[in-house]
Amino acid sequence: MKKIVSLVLAFAMLFGVLAVLSGCGEPDDPGAKIAVYLGEEIYDFDPTEYYVNDNATQVISLLYEPLFSIDEDGDRHCAVADEYEIDEEERTITIELRETYWSDGVKVTADDFIFAWRNVLLNPATANPAAALLYDIENAVNVKNGVVSIYDLGIEKLDAYTLEITYRAGSDPEALLDNLATVPTSPVRQDKYDGAEGFWSKQTGTMVFNGPFQVVELDYDQTHNASFKLQRNIGYHQSPEKVDYDDEVIPYTLYSLYSPSGNKMQCTYNDLVYDTVFYMCDAPLSDRNANKEAATVVDAYSTYSYAFNLDSPLFAIKEVRQALSMAVDRDAIANRITFAKAATGFVPEVVGNFREGYDSVVTSSRLAAAKMLILSENVQTKLARLSEDDKHFVLTVNDDQESLAIAQIVEAAWEQLGFDVEVEALDYVTSKVTENEIRVRDSWIQYLVKSKALGTASEYDASYTLEKGRYDEETQTVTYSNFDVIALDWQFFADDPFIGLSSLSTAFSGNGFDYVKAEQRKNITGWFDYQYDSYITAAYKTFDEAERAEALHKAEQILLDAMPVVPLVFNQNFSFTSEKLDDVEVDAFGHFVFTEAELDDYQNYYSRYED
Repeated sequence: MKKIVSLVLAFAMLFGVLAVLSGCGEPDDPGAKIAVYLGEEIYDFDPTEYYVNDNATQVISLLYEPLFSIDEDGDRHCAVADEYEIDEEERTITIELRETYWSDGVKVTADDFIFAWRNVLLNPATANPAAALLYDIENAVNVKNGVVSIYDLGIEKLDAYTLEITYRAGSDPEALLDNLATVPTSPVRQDKYDGAEGFWSKQTGTMVFNGPFQVVELDYDQTHNASFKLQRNIGYHQSPEKVDYDDEVIPYTLYSLYSPSGNKMQCTYNDLVYDTVFYMCDAPLSDRNANKEAATVVDAYSTYSYAFNLDSPLFAIKEVRQALSMAVDRDAIANRITFAKAATGFVPEVVGNFREGYDSVVTSSRLAAAKMLILSENVQTKLARLSEDDKHFVLTVNDDQESLAIAQIVEAAWEQLGFDVEVEALDYVTSKVTENEIRVRDSWIQYLVKSKALGTASEYDASYTLEKGRYDEETQTVTYSNFDVIALDWQFFADDPFIGLSSLSTAFSGNGFDYVKAEQRKNITGWFDYQYDSYITAAYKTFDEAERAEALHKAEQILLDAMPVVPLVFNQNFSFTSEKLDDVEVDAFGHFVFTEAELDDYQNYYSRYED
């Protein structure tokens, strides 16, 4: 879900705070400087993160590049990889890297990928469901679960710019290569990670990027309005000393403005009409419906879902979870936000033709049936054991127009079942991240962030991202089950339903191993089902396509019956693009690509960027 922000009347702030671009050796005209809206604020630019907001993956895809890319037609291309060779007899993939550089001029090496995969994604100390993207590498699952050392992973460096991957017996190396085209498998620089662990990816002074663009400014004013600037990475696919600056990346700068929900502005379609911006990837709900024919719309690899906390006595009752799901009108939600499809299951339609013949969720509300289930003798007996406080629960969502509109529909339905529902809208942090930030890396999703605002003590601002529990400063621990129901974009990443479904299993969840408790970590809901785990394991072990599909379908049926997670809509990414802006492309994952974007007569808009 994307936050609604605005650029109306924002010229003074957006263009007034940015100095005239200058640099040693730069041409007089380095290229187009384009005003865009790239979505809500982002405070962590780590490509290996498990982002629960689709907008974040959009921006990260502009900043980092994995080994491969997949275009909108589904064709795979070399990205950081220059060429590769598969040896089926030895079960190896040898990948040679092209000449490409980090934004600080350091050449991208094989070590950068090895560190990102072995020491970050698959490290059992870090919890991240995106680890499933690498499970076809030899020993990857055992590494993630702490059974063997990270150095037992089937990957090695043949030389500074050549990787050799050993894939597990029976697996499809082509499928693994497709997974290596996803953003979370991008490289990470060890010197940056180790030198500023916990905040390297949150400050412009410590961040480096290997994609077509780099973050060069993150600006916040006293009212928490903010803008950020992306600038061409000169070393993208070429030497930084190359004179032909726009050979690989045509735009010079992308300026984006955002504002946190505490001081919202409304960006309307008129901002595009009047050239306030030339590209928008969000808009108010009314504008979406009125201008939907002008939008570019692509299916996203995620499902907007509500996750229950099964530690709650109320949600430990399976029939309660079932009734809450039955009461939801998914058709109404999809219509309300325009660019989405009512969820007919947990796995999105776009993923692997999984939904074909397997629409498992009724999208219209079945409120009457839900009421009958709640009023059944069995459920009433269970509810009678609970206190009145147990029957009150909080629905935690992101503080944006879209999320709140969905919550309003769901809240009304759930209250008709007799429950006392409170909607809590949490904002992201609204200050620059400093070295005082507390970063918790040992739980399911790495989304708790506590940050101190810059300024005087009276301006202290402590706030949290929405995907975690609360940090206890006295005990210095985090309770990540401290929610009742929480909203998130459940990511599938690739064209394989296993990736998303495995995140709710035990051995394949990517949550890693808790060495303190000497056990594998649970998923965010705390749900466990032995049969579900059995089907996920069967899907991993079999290499028969039909058997694998059957196991995954059976697993999803168990999930949809137990309903620890309520799928609401299949997400869609959309954009409104000015007629003056050409060649904004879309990749297979629904990410908008600006590498070849061209703005007509861009020199006419230079004065906006000057003091």
